[in-house]
Amino acid sequence: MLDNILAKEGFEVEHTGGGCHLLSLYLPSGAYVWVSSQAGSDVPTWEDWHVGVYPAEWDGDGDAMLFDAWADDCMFGLRDAVAIAIARAKGEA
Repeated sequence: MLDNILAKEGFEVEHTGGGCHLLSLYLPSGAYVWVSSQAGSDVPTWEDWHVGVYPAEWDGDGDAMLFDAWADDCMFGLRDAVAIAIARAKGEA
């Protein structure tokens, strides 16, 4: 159900290898948003999620914005995290 909701935003289920999956949104700018479970091994649920925003030339070090369902400082839910992530990836936030 969650993957259907995010599909409306343009997210697609992506196989990342080893039986693992996440939801991905790639923007024309090259920036992208990945949404997965906390462990990074499956698509998210409403209670278990991780959102990452990555710039076009991300090399795996710094410059990524991350949101976690269980983070002490996360004051919003998955819908808000995804909305912020998309805006950030588009350069709007």
